[in-house]
Amino acid sequence: MKEILIYTPPVNFEMISDYVPDHPIMGTLILAAIARKQGYSVDILDNRDCHLTLDQTIDTIKKQKVKILGISSFTSNIRGAVQLAKAVKEKLGNKIVVMLGGPH
Repeated sequence: MKEILIYTPPVNFEMISDYVPDHPIMGTLILAAIARKQGYSVDILDNRDCHLTLDQTIDTIKKQKVKILGISSFTSNIRGAVQLAKAVKEKLGNKIVVMLGGPH
């Protein structure tokens, strides 16, 4: 079980993209390092290239029995972030805390 999953969504789950991430997600990596140092079990899932569908993402969250989902968002992927947050709350309800944040 992962207590925390920090997730970076695609621009839009409904759109096929040829985007290939060419840089690390530094803010996400820093947050994970701080949480780990505090004793939390943390995993990072970078889905900027949309290799997982929305349903596959929800399944991954369920399988890992995540307690806290941190969604990292930028101006460009806010639609994907909101799609995921809504789907998680619809399918998992209050079983999981959802947080959203980012630089923009």
